[in-house]
Amino acid sequence: MACNHNGAKATVGVYTAKYAFQRGIFSVELMMVVLMLSTLMFFTAECINRQTMQGLLERTAVSGANLLKERTQLYGGRIMLRHEDLVHLQLALSASMARTYSGFESYRLSIHIEQARLETAPDKVVHNGMGWKDCQPDKSLSGHRALFPATPLLADVQLYQVTICYQWDSPYENKMFDKQTVLKAHAIMPGR
Repeated sequence: MACNHNGAKATVGVYTAKYAFQRGIFSVELMMVVLMLSTLMFFTAECINRQTMQGLLERTAVSGANLLKERTQLYGGRIMLRHEDLVHLQLALSASMARTYSGFESYRLSIHIEQARLETAPDKVVHNGMGWKDCQPDKSLSGHRALFPATPLLADVQLYQVTICYQWDSPYENKMFDKQTVLKAHAIMPGR
């Protein structure tokens, strides 16, 4: 009987070693699954945060274009844009974005504004653009010829375009592609 008892103990010891080995494998697999899930959650949070900032930029660009449109009433009827309009607009939009988005940093924001109007000649567009070099619109107002009125009676209608750029820090793009991401939004608004 002692032989059976020792043999049974040896068998139990083998089973215990197998279970201990399986627990180690399970721990490694669990760690890998948790790592993959946390990476996925972090990436999803980054995408949501980026889309939130893009939506905020688009809304702010429309607000900026509306401010430029209404500036003729606000600034005594002056028609042409000046550099001080760009500075005032950037301060106003930076303050608005800082109130809306908690992680906003104003030094990352740059703005480009354009003003265009149709002269009496059918294809002559007077263009006035100013802003920071790192934030240029994809297509200037002179390239949007279809937006201008077709009749010469409305030749003095102004068009304003506001382009807003924000340097975005993305841990994935910085590490994987070694580049700085710039989020860009623009809005075109007809004047009064």
